Amino acid sequence: MAENYNLTALLALAFGAYALAAGFGMLRHPRWGMGMIDECERSAALRFLVGIVVFVLGTTLVLVHPMGDHWLSILITVLGWIILVEGLVLLAFPGLIWPIAKAMLASSNTIYALAAMAIGIFFIVAAFTTGLPLPVKG
Repeated sequence: MAENYNLTALLALAFGAYALAAGFGMLRHPRWGMGMIDECERSAALRFLVGIVVFVLGTTLVLVHPMGDHWLSILITVLGWIILVEGLVLLAFPGLIWPIAKAMLASSNTIYALAAMAIGIFFIVAAFTTGLPLPVKG
């Protein structure tokens, strides 16, 4: 079955769905993101767990998604590396990222929510319009 679909298109669809849902959630619950950051800042165990999950997700993306010559494939691979590095930074320097995220959300949660939704729509549209096959029951 693996030859019937393209991993890049599926990952773009997954990134898009995630970003769209996160942005929508941020719009519906404006204090939601700030509450998560506050909880992470208070809990060393939660900060460590988030770092591990982000690192494992990035590592998995880098290992299973080979970079091709299509622009979307390159973008997905670069995102995998960014996520991997973010996980390492969260583990090695836990006090670095949380204050930055907190300042960003405090300044304008609505802008970041709309940006996340726009990015989500971009990836979903890219997944369906780039000519990379998605799994379709036929």
